[in-house]
Amino acid sequence: MALEGSLKDFSVLDILQLISSQQKTGTLTITSKKGKIVVDFKKGMLTSAFHVKRGEQLLLDEYLLSSGRLSEENYAKVRKSHEETGLPLDEILIKDGYLSEEEFKEIITFKIQEIIDELFMWHDGTYRFELSKELYPYSRVKVSLRTEALIMEGARRADELPRIEAVLPDENVLIAKTGKVVAGLEPAQKKLLSFLAQPHTVAELVRKMGIGKFRTCEALFRMINAGVAKTAGVKEPEVEQRERPREAIPRKVWETIVVGCIGAAVVFGIWILKDREPSLGPFSFRQYSRWRTEKRLESVENSLKVYFLLYGKYPTSLEELKAEGLADQRDVTRLEYVPSADLLSYTLTVSAKD
Repeated sequence: MALEGSLKDFSVLDILQLISSQQKTGTLTITSKKGKIVVDFKKGMLTSAFHVKRGEQLLLDEYLLSSGRLSEENYAKVRKSHEETGLPLDEILIKDGYLSEEEFKEIITFKIQEIIDELFMWHDGTYRFELSKELYPYSRVKVSLRTEALIMEGARRADELPRIEAVLPDENVLIAKTGKVVAGLEPAQKKLLSFLAQPHTVAELVRKMGIGKFRTCEALFRMINAGVAKTAGVKEPEVEQRERPREAIPRKVWETIVVGCIGAAVVFGIWILKDREPSLGPFSFRQYSRWRTEKRLESVENSLKVYFLLYGKYPTSLEELKAEGLADQRDVTRLEYVPSADLLSYTLTVSAKD
């Protein structure tokens, strides 16, 4: 039997304290307009969590890259090994010596605290706690964190946040150094200064620091108060402005527009080049076809990854992705999906007919 309700009646703090005090085992899912957060518990101890924001899963491998813990070159090697062996990424990272098990546990702990911090900012939405369900039953790296400690740290940060947001109200606020020299800077503050040869936005500094949004903003707040750094206006969110229409127009409509534009360009190119080398027009179309197929494969692989995060295994068929709303018929057409017997790995290829 699941425990479920509204955050207006039962706050995040109340829910976490109840699960902890009752030493419950299961999965808590909280959904709001901001996204979805899923937290896993074992006998009241917090063991894992993930955050889906704007329909996109915030993945651990993305953090490893943005924080510099893993280079692009090494990440490519890890992905290749994953595709060839079917082993989970965490197992490959540890087995091949990119990270130690302790380092991986530290990263997981850090990311869980970040998710709990985010959860404390959610006051509207719904919750559902399902007994005995487990997020990552086959994960090699296990953590077991005291829920009370995470709650206390999350509450402390929630108290600090209004003061920080008064100075840094937006992630597009630009930060510049003032030139003032102050002794006794903390390591995080020294690292931030090293990035400020040119002004950076808060969001850019969060990505470069790799210590999380709160800790980065807290360090910036103290630097600004000490006169070492200052705000320097707000950078226009150019990327977000370009992407904003996509939130209003369904992805499939945009794909149709893009296909139409590319198709028109190809036809026009063939007409212009009809008296030249006849292979140029068809070659451009084949290039586009390959690109479209690669994007479709990438989309389905991402959907499979989210499914695995939700259920601890891969689906028996791509029909299950469609049933979960993670893919549609157009995504999976002419793809050959073969899961392993234990549903812990799979092969995904394009049908010879494609």
